[in-house]
Amino acid sequence: MNRILILAFAAPLFAADPSEFFETKVRPVLANRCFACHALTPQSGLALNTRAAMIKGGNRGAAIVPGKPEASLLLTAIRHADAKLAMPYQQPKLSDSEIADLSTWIQSGAPWPETVASSAAPAAAPYVITPEQRAFWAFVPLAKPAASASIDSLINARLKAKGITPNPPAAKRDLLRRA
Repeated sequence: MNRILILAFAAPLFAADPSEFFETKVRPVLANRCFACHALTPQSGLALNTRAAMIKGGNRGAAIVPGKPEASLLLTAIRHADAKLAMPYQQPKLSDSEIADLSTWIQSGAPWPETVASSAAPAAAPYVITPEQRAFWAFVPLAKPAASASIDSLINARLKAKGITPNPPAAKRDLLRRA
């Protein structure tokens, strides 16, 4: 009797906007109490992060049967109706209101809005690289410098421009001593 009464009060809330009901009542419970074990690395083969995964189920079968909460293993587990299946594992049982919300959601066909956030967000403008950004030194391709005779010719040109005469080449004996 209590379940029917709770469902009767929750149904009008759900009828207004199923995606809002899911986002405010169902997804937070799944995210906070289930995703740690049944999302990225599904325990017992059961993933609860998509509607398709919930319908497919895990090692024990389908987690939910849309439109049939009493046939859904998810509700059996969160109600602790089966001691071997009591979930969340080694955590406190879900509150009666959380169980009622999940039951209402399954009873109404378990709608799972896939793109709720993307439909509300404005489309982003494409990123464009300006010519000034493209001319930044780190993005300019490397180029070979103009061919010059040698480093010695560059040094001699600088010395000549400053009016300095270079020393004569060292004798072989001096080079050996320096080495």
